[in-house]
Amino acid sequence: MAQFDSGRKRPGRSDMGHTDLTAAVETEGRRMLDAIRRDPGRTVPQYPQWTLADLAAHMGGIHGFVADVIGSMAQERVPRPTLPEGREPIEWAEEQHARAVAALGGADPSAPVWGFSTNSNVDRWARRMVVETGVHRWDAELPFDEPEPLPELVAVTALDEFPEMWMRFVPEGTPTLEARVVDLGRSWVYGAGEPELTVEGTASDVYLALMMRPSPVALPAKWVSACAALPPPPDLG
Repeated sequence: MAQFDSGRKRPGRSDMGHTDLTAAVETEGRRMLDAIRRDPGRTVPQYPQWTLADLAAHMGGIHGFVADVIGSMAQERVPRPTLPEGREPIEWAEEQHARAVAALGGADPSAPVWGFSTNSNVDRWARRMVVETGVHRWDAELPFDEPEPLPELVAVTALDEFPEMWMRFVPEGTPTLEARVVDLGRSWVYGAGEPELTVEGTASDVYLALMMRPSPVALPAKWVSACAALPPPPDLG
């Protein structure tokens, strides 16, 4: 029988360092763009109003925004860049991705910068970009074949981040959930008090289920309702 560390995991508990996080943003972003190039006009199943080219433009804006925040050590919100008229989305997204990787890799991870959370710094943006880029890489691969699972670093960072990023949107009274991650022998507890419900799966499958992506992990009904109602990540515009 698998043994689980059932201590509550909180954001920032990943043992991965800043160099590892930056490398993951680079790798997952490159893989995402490679998938998009296969057929930019293909519909994104998770966002049927988008083509893969639209996803490229979206991620170009996200990566460009983070590059601008970190590159300027911004202490206030800066405008989010948008695809310039006449530019090809994938080419532009590739440029913005490279800028984000360079900004993250060249900055002190403890340096304070503007963000959506208290005590925001470069490291928090690195973790957010690992999750954002990794999940959208998975989205970009889905139209073609079985996507590769989220790498351990991406999935663990995402599970660590979930309480700070999403729990405030989970309705009061939703039963506390223990997510038992079988490939790591660890568990994450979401909610107050002792767990009332349990799910089991790989780190990748558990997080994909929480994000309402296709997954072999079946969330309890009340958590399906809660996760289906989660808003998108904060607008970076």
